[in-house]
Amino acid sequence: MALTKKDFISLADHIRSLVQGGGSVSTEEVLDTVVDFCKSQNPRFMEDRFRDYVMGTGGPSGGSGGGGRSSRMSAGPSWAREENTRQAIESTLPKS
Repeated sequence: MALTKKDFISLADHIRSLVQGGGSVSTEEVLDTVVDFCKSQNPRFMEDRFRDYVMGTGGPSGGSGGGGRSSRMSAGPSWAREENTRQAIESTLPKS
């Protein structure tokens, strides 16, 4: 099922509420906001799988691709995960 205009407005409202406070917003805060939106749209939303994929530690259908090891075990340093998340989120935003 494709997202509708209403869905995009709801996602924009979630992000807007996050950034309206001013100051800088961390990658983790943006990811948390997107996760909250996804949960509001689908009660069966798989948050861990989504976060792993955004962080580059899991595949699009789950799994780590690391020979059966947990994706959290092979996640690498936290600064690298945050950078991966930032890049993944920024790639989905419209260019200014």
